[in-house]
Amino acid sequence: MTLKCPVCEQRQLTPKRVLPNLMVLRCETCGLLISELVKLHHTGYRDIDDVAYEQSIAAVRREQAVNIVAAVEDRGEWLDIGCGYGYVLDEARSAGFTVRGVEPDAKAADAARARLGDVILAEDDDRPAKVISTLDVLEHIPTAELNAFAESVHRRADVWVIKVPSSEGMFFKVAHATLPWSRSAVQRLWQSEHESPHTVYFSEASLIRFLAKHRFLIESVQYLDEIPSPTARERLRVDPTLKPWQVSLAVPVVRVINRLERWRRKSDALLLIARSHRR
Repeated sequence: MTLKCPVCEQRQLTPKRVLPNLMVLRCETCGLLISELVKLHHTGYRDIDDVAYEQSIAAVRREQAVNIVAAVEDRGEWLDIGCGYGYVLDEARSAGFTVRGVEPDAKAADAARARLGDVILAEDDDRPAKVISTLDVLEHIPTAELNAFAESVHRRADVWVIKVPSSEGMFFKVAHATLPWSRSAVQRLWQSEHESPHTVYFSEASLIRFLAKHRFLIESVQYLDEIPSPTARERLRVDPTLKPWQVSLAVPVVRVINRLERWRRKSDALLLIARSHRR
């Protein structure tokens, strides 16, 4: 079967070999990027440097959680699919939500349960919730399953909070423009060495189009600071494939890109809040 774009259903996809094991298909109608990947490795939460993670990604996620929860005015139950270590649910509970999470990774689920208790499940049980969030999740879902997943959220939730990596971010653009020298950066962007690699990269326009297709009304759009300069060294150390000298070379590049992104008012992390429209 010929692959088609899950956003606009077009089959006109332009292929480009990005890595030896990664072909990226670009939809010429909406700009969605779709990966065709041959998995080579199986890196997961169990392989990360826990100290570096706590000093970088965890700190950023906790700060983002405060801003994400504050942007949602509704109250009720908050379901976070792919909840990771449970930072957003912890903040949502403090804000007055009842919470529930789904996390298939055993290490992350254990950490979330230590923080939140037995409201963390290994698999989704398909119950409704006032708010459903998918933070850094949508890009991991197999392309053929994206539309069914969006319909499930529409059926179950009033509000959908989505965070995805953006193809409009400068980290993404610079890494792809400087291949083959930036091969390791592109591997990280697509998570091609991970158990759950990225299947798609949305832009703001393609994500809005995807949500409109599934009868969601956009309430807010913002770009988040994903790799703050003070955490850059620790963030890079999280990747076990990077050598210390590579980390040292990359840190100044991160700082320059962050300054440019503040001027552009964009980033590699796109957050949308959408409301289900039911007739």
